[in-house]
Amino acid sequence: MKDKTMKKMSGIIVLLATILCVSEVSFAQDSLHLVATITGESFEKRITNAVGVGDVNGDGYDDFAVSMPNANQMRLYLGGPKFDTSRYVTFAMRDSLVAMFGGAIAGAGDVNGDGYGDILISAVFNSGGLRKGIVYLYLGGKEIATTPAFSFYDKNSSQDMLGSISGAGDVNGDGYDDFLIGEPYNWSDAIGKAYLFLGGKTLPTEPAVTFVSDSVEDFFGYSVRGIGDVNGDGFNDIAVGATASLQTDRDPGRVCVYLGGKTISNVPTVLNPIEGDIEFGNDIEKAGDINGDGHGDFIVTSERRAYIYLGLDSVICIAGSQMGFGGYVSVGAGGDMNNDRYDDFMIGNTNHRNADSVMVGAACVYLGGTTIDTIPKFYVEGETKWSGFGYRISLYRGPQCGWLCRCCDFSTDLSGHKRHRAISTWQSLYLLIREDRCDS
Repeated sequence: MKDKTMKKMSGIIVLLATILCVSEVSFAQDSLHLVATITGESFEKRITNAVGVGDVNGDGYDDFAVSMPNANQMRLYLGGPKFDTSRYVTFAMRDSLVAMFGGAIAGAGDVNGDGYGDILISAVFNSGGLRKGIVYLYLGGKEIATTPAFSFYDKNSSQDMLGSISGAGDVNGDGYDDFLIGEPYNWSDAIGKAYLFLGGKTLPTEPAVTFVSDSVEDFFGYSVRGIGDVNGDGFNDIAVGATASLQTDRDPGRVCVYLGGKTISNVPTVLNPIEGDIEFGNDIEKAGDINGDGHGDFIVTSERRAYIYLGLDSVICIAGSQMGFGGYVSVGAGGDMNNDRYDDFMIGNTNHRNADSVMVGAACVYLGGTTIDTIPKFYVEGETKWSGFGYRISLYRGPQCGWLCRCCDFSTDLSGHKRHRAISTWQSLYLLIREDRCDS
């Protein structure tokens, strides 16, 4: 860490220097401060996912979940006036036929309209010696139930890869949040699918809409995401990624955007990458409103680029040469880190090298505005070689100065405005905070 950065940071939180290096590009007085580290207890209990899941217990603080699928466990960390790493609820799957419980986790929103956030968790199960995906829905409440209220699997496939999941927001405008489940491949017809479930007072048992690929073996449904209201019609919209094809060595991939409405059309707007790019749609992330035009924005990653879609009207590409892509690239988006009323985003890359050319991984911060700079304002580096730092990123918002909390407002006061991010390595989760002062 450079001396000028050390001087600036050491008076704020000394522990940061022992865990991470924070390098500023050209943005004075901006940084991320480490507030907690959660580490896997063993190789079996190594952490693979960390995401915000909303306010599950209705206490006014949003919560986040950490999964250890090799141990068939997930932990729900509860927000509060002061963050405590020992304050969590454990969800465990003890069915011997079920494995990789927590392979994916997502906040489902408030599916049944009771005022509590709900959680989606994916797993695989043994069906006559064949592996099939299954998704569980857990309902939030004042007392958190660790028994699922809902499960779904494809009854028509012999073996499949069902398990990508996402909350979708209110797609049909009925006041209940909806959710998505993706099935990118199955061994019955090799056609990818994405299932949209509509929330309501009575939980759904079957999908209301099934989106089906028009091609075989293209992994349609590998990524699914609620992306907000991208066309400004008052209904939330969704995106489904088809990342690759077994029919060709270098399939570019595509993303299909489906618009919400009272009646939901299964005819998509199809997005394609720049020529020569591949694995487009590998990840899709809801990004809030980056440029302040009132339309929802979202980010799509490929092998070589991150594509920032400003609604459906324009797209900005951040190429690999601008941050050293080449490892696993992840995105975190949807919160205003510097309190300027524009949402910001973060891009992680496990192959980032530090000034000594050591591959430590990094997470780069980009700030929203009427114009979007494709050069990061600052970044956070890992300290350990080949640690996979930046492999997973989630962005959370805190309820200060009228802003809505999305997952980790663990320590707020009346004088400050806080933003939180969770960045995970292969086995550890770093909870970082971005703090700004409010003018009002």
